[in-house]
Amino acid sequence: MYSTFGFGLILFAFSSASTFGIASAPLIVTFILGLMIIAIFTFRQLRIKYPVLNIRVFKNKTFALSAVSSMLVYITMATPALLIPMYIQTGLGLSALLSGIVVLPGAGCNGLIMVYTGKVFDKYGIKVLAIPGFILLIIMTFLYLFLTADTPFWYVVVVYAIRMVALGLLIMPLNTVGLNALESEDISHGTAIMNSLRIIAGAMGTAISITIFSIAAKSYTSTHHTMSKAKLIKVSTIHGVDVAFMFITVLIVIGTILALFIKEERQRQSSNSDNQSENL
Repeated sequence: MYSTFGFGLILFAFSSASTFGIASAPLIVTFILGLMIIAIFTFRQLRIKYPVLNIRVFKNKTFALSAVSSMLVYITMATPALLIPMYIQTGLGLSALLSGIVVLPGAGCNGLIMVYTGKVFDKYGIKVLAIPGFILLIIMTFLYLFLTADTPFWYVVVVYAIRMVALGLLIMPLNTVGLNALESEDISHGTAIMNSLRIIAGAMGTAISITIFSIAAKSYTSTHHTMSKAKLIKVSTIHGVDVAFMFITVLIVIGTILALFIKEERQRQSSNSDNQSENL
């Protein structure tokens, strides 16, 4: 219950920043209150004999690094799925059907690549997948920083599909390498924490990105009064999407740096890899 209230308040604070302003007193109070509740939850879990979530697993460096990297990866996966349809429909003025077509090939590519990711991970380890995956993800996300009203539709589709291939190289291996670093009695706690962080990352990352998008779009609108209303809506939307992708690019770079410090357990548990593949 503490974690639900705590993360709920923080999520509300981030999602309301564009409405009330980042420096508004209610938003700051809500954010601080959320942090305090999460701190209470963490303290309780560390003190009780049978915790709901064994927070002590974060003492394992490999697990901690993989958990944070996984959170960042999930943010970069969830947020574009919302930003790109906004760009297609509002920025380019195309139909909802076409915005769905953009996402569809990427989903297929992601599912296909993950069929082979587990086998490569079991044979060669995390670095062979993580480093190329993060580099590819950085490049493809960087290409989204320059979307305009004249960007070809096929360009958006191809870049999105390649991004999903990169994500397919990262999601399962990052989860599995973290769980493999834990003792067998802690794996259930590690799995629960990973799943919780996945949900939290998707929700908070989307809220923060949309807040950045809204602030950037409003700022652009306030400084360009000479355009027609219809054109201003399109251009400000595209500008907001570009700025939001800057934020996503920064997160990917941070995730890449963290992944470089992950030291993999040499005796990997293939069963964990299979379990993660089934969960995903």
